[in-house]
Amino acid sequence: MATPYSASHVLLEAVEIFPKSGFMRSSHHIVFTATERKSLFRYVSLSFVLSVMVVTVVAFFDIRDELSEDASELVERLEAIHFEGADIAAKLQQIDVKDCSVSHLQKLQAIFNQQVFIQAIKYRLESGEQCQVGSYTPFVKSERIRSPRGNEIIVNYRSPVDVVSFMAQHGDYQFVYPALISPAFLLVDTNFEIVLSSEALNADEYQYLIGEFGLRRVYAKGQNAWWPDYVVMTESCGEHSDYCAILGFSPRQFAVVFLDWLGIIVAASVAFAYFTYRSLKRKYIRRRSSRSRILRGLKKSFFFCHYQPIVDLASRRIVGCEVLARFEDDYGTMSPLEFIPLIAEAKLTLPFTQLIIDKAMAELAELIDETNSLKVNFNVFPEDFVTDSLWRYVEGVSAKYPLCKLVVEITEDQPLDVGQAITHTDSAQSNGVLIAMDDFGTGYSNLASLQTLNYDILKIDRSFIKGLEFDAIVASLLPNIVEIANKYEMVVVAEGIETEEQLKSLLELGVQQGQGWLFAKPMPIQMLSDHLLLNS
Repeated sequence: MATPYSASHVLLEAVEIFPKSGFMRSSHHIVFTATERKSLFRYVSLSFVLSVMVVTVVAFFDIRDELSEDASELVERLEAIHFEGADIAAKLQQIDVKDCSVSHLQKLQAIFNQQVFIQAIKYRLESGEQCQVGSYTPFVKSERIRSPRGNEIIVNYRSPVDVVSFMAQHGDYQFVYPALISPAFLLVDTNFEIVLSSEALNADEYQYLIGEFGLRRVYAKGQNAWWPDYVVMTESCGEHSDYCAILGFSPRQFAVVFLDWLGIIVAASVAFAYFTYRSLKRKYIRRRSSRSRILRGLKKSFFFCHYQPIVDLASRRIVGCEVLARFEDDYGTMSPLEFIPLIAEAKLTLPFTQLIIDKAMAELAELIDETNSLKVNFNVFPEDFVTDSLWRYVEGVSAKYPLCKLVVEITEDQPLDVGQAITHTDSAQSNGVLIAMDDFGTGYSNLASLQTLNYDILKIDRSFIKGLEFDAIVASLLPNIVEIANKYEMVVVAEGIETEEQLKSLLELGVQQGQGWLFAKPMPIQMLSDHLLLNS
């Protein structure tokens, strides 16, 4: 049943940040039930958390990929310094001019212009004088890296984790290369260490060269601690050189990146949560359709039974009851006038009938004993009335509950194939099941069909009872109906009796039984139990 707005519902509705969009206009405004509010809050919260986790993981792998690329590029640059620089130096050594004259500088400049990555070329004279082409950041701090092969590189850095450039010595010439680590992408400095590989040293351990000492040792341990020293670590070793570069990213650094990404993370998470909410809302709108509610009700037992007593008019003693189907789910109740046509349209009439009979008999079995037997009336759909499945089921129920007298009521709202029906009714009656014509006088029945099908009970529609006091035509028809019913030995039951005057007139006409608000309204099983106790 629908419930008023709660704080959680208001919060959920508050995420509708595009109230004038076409998408929003296509959705219906609904008031969520308590169950739906809990479901919405749970799934929207979960979607928000999951999206935060997804974006965080994306950030993690993006950082890892960037570090891996940086490590590879750093090693490649070290290799280029050794091999590419040596080739260029060989060309320079062929220059016959060995001073800092204009001619020498022009030749240096011509070779320098052909290079992509070299920042500067320097030449040192025997006198100690230097000349150069190109420019570079002056070396504030530097370290010399020497490999077992005799190669030497000078590393220029601002701090042990911020490499600025490299300088390699080849003969009389020095070449300055820029560093290829790009910490600007990560917004914080990257921890790094450059080592000589164990293969190059022909030893079991790596040899530290420059950077953060011990980073390679942490990488080798595999980061198994619950709070690792580094969230992300990558290593790259050269294929043609002796160097390995290890780059690391600490939890503090990762937190800085995460905070920088926070706007993207929150925006993506809110958007994902919003569309999750919209999707669930559309789902709940579909769930509220009568057809969906009925199909769900058949599976989850949202249908239940009420019982209207049928009494002997002379003594007002309860002799039976009519079972009436009712429906209620989280969205409220639904009238039989609404759900009965939909059940017929969905071709679920037989499962529905079986469900109601099963529920009713399970409840009534506890009230009926050998001293208190009842007729139990069930309505069946005309399309089921001529099927073997219905009658096999009815006869099985009749055998299971011998103290109950089952009465199968067939309505007149659709034409009935009398030829197909008679075989089933004869068999059922031989097994103790009674057949009743319900709402007589409103549909397709005629007096001939009453005789052919050999009905046991004739139920006069309530419209005749209402017109009994004021409609002369109705008043003149009822005696004839009763007379014909008596002729064919049918029990006459009047529906919709509401006043004592109607009861008196029906008794005078010889009507034996009736039901209506004068005696009792449809009621749940516990109230029927109380009525039976009073009746006894």
